[in-house]
Amino acid sequence: MNKLYLTSDVYRENHIMDAVKAFSSICSISINRDETGFICVFENSLYEVAKTMKEFENYVIDLVNMSRDWCDD
Repeated sequence: MNKLYLTSDVYRENHIMDAVKAFSSICSISINRDETGFICVFENSLYEVAKTMKEFENYVIDLVNMSRDWCDD
């Protein structure tokens, strides 16, 4: 499976799009929105797609956490 679901309760579109840009040299990622979140579809990955998806999600989590750190100041 090459789809990753990210809930909009936790993840923001701007963080996901920033991650898509950062991963653009590794794979092609398309984003579809539904009522409760984002469906990320991974194609043409240079690495094992499951690992790429996990690394992508971790990257988005880091972006969310960095954003929260700024808000706490």
